[in-house]
Amino acid sequence: MIILIITKIFFFDKGKLAIYTFIKYMKIKSSQGKNQIMSAPKFYIKTLGCKVNQYDSNKLRMLLRRAGFLESQLDADLLILNTCAVTLSAISKDRQALKALKSGSPRAKLVVMGCWSQTYKPALPVDLIWGVGDLEKLVETIKDKFAFSLVPNLESGFTSSDRSRYFLKVGDGCNQFCSYCVIPFARGRIKSRPIKELLAEIKEAVSNGFK
Repeated sequence: MIILIITKIFFFDKGKLAIYTFIKYMKIKSSQGKNQIMSAPKFYIKTLGCKVNQYDSNKLRMLLRRAGFLESQLDADLLILNTCAVTLSAISKDRQALKALKSGSPRAKLVVMGCWSQTYKPALPVDLIWGVGDLEKLVETIKDKFAFSLVPNLESGFTSSDRSRYFLKVGDGCNQFCSYCVIPFARGRIKSRPIKELLAEIKEAVSNGFK
């Protein structure tokens, strides 16, 4: 409506015709941008389990955005279930979540990852089974296997929903091998991340609004 009003006021004014032309051009570019966004494949990640899983899902979410995916549970083209295996109850929740995802979006490609798939390697009716870690490789595998049409996003990929808290994973795994715990089998022996890598991630998070 604003554009129509400006058109009526300035259309016959040569001095301000450029304004009308510019607005019309920006409207076309905006429409093209919306069409491009609408055509981008959508993904949704369901995360179960601990803070480490939450960190992995957040990192994967960022990598997928950078690759050109849009995040949306509605009409998602790609569904990812990040699983937990710390107890039998957790595995039962994995199965329930998997069933719900499949029934909710039967046409979407379905990926199962996390401690359940890493530890027990279950035979599941899904399109891709992944373990833990190597998230950059996981994104490349998804792109190669499913041949999504993607336009890389040059922005950071950080979510804008919460800027008050940022989870930073400084290490992974465990060396204790307690008789009741599956973590060493799921994530291996303890591995610390390089300090330079951690500092770079902290700086990037702060530059994107995290405190």
